[in-house]
Amino acid sequence: GKHVLVCTDNTVTVAYINHQGSVCSFRMSQLARHLLPWSQHRLKLLCATHIPGDNSTLRWSSWAG
Repeated sequence: GKHVLVCTDNTVTVAYINHQGSVCSFRMSQLARHLLPWSQHRLKLLCATHIPGDNSTLRWSSWAG
């Protein structure tokens, strides 16, 4: 299985991925309910980390080449 690290500037996204859902947002819970079972069958590890917005833009630029 693969390890996937989601780097995002959205702290809510980080929390939902790392805590496998929450009750704070109905819509985010719905998305997590689809993402997490999908990832459990395809990935060895799915986790998220927060990076500040300016850094995510720089990182995206480096990926976009």
